[in-house]
Amino acid sequence: MYISYVRAAPAVLLHNPNFFPIPSELAKAMVLIDIMHYDFEGKIRRGQIIVHELAMPAVLAFFRLAFQLRFPIHSVIPINFFGWIDEFSCAANNSSGFNMRNIEGTLSLLALLSKHAIGCAFDINPRINGCLVKHEKSLMF
Repeated sequence: MYISYVRAAPAVLLHNPNFFPIPSELAKAMVLIDIMHYDFEGKIRRGQIIVHELAMPAVLAFFRLAFQLRFPIHSVIPINFFGWIDEFSCAANNSSGFNMRNIEGTLSLLALLSKHAIGCAFDINPRINGCLVKHEKSLMF
């Protein structure tokens, strides 16, 4: 079984003290999913990921397929474990979803929120998987 439990995400996992508070309507839409996955040694591990309830079907489908294929995932731990610092999570090759932050490279409060900030994106093995970015009419890796 690849999914063990889905529930509303606890508020403590949603508050980034380095960023403005998450809007209450957005917080209510976040779910915490307990999953099982294979690691790089072929062992079954437990993990947790936070995503928006609208993204949940796609996330569940991914983890179902990954488990069936025994696709290795290093770890799946909410970003608050890494002090809300995306670079620390990525350096640990940690897969995660929700992270209240701006798009990389933008610092002001008027900057665009990342899709991670609304729980609609997730990274898998970010240290070894590249990032595809749509740039005008082409994809950049």
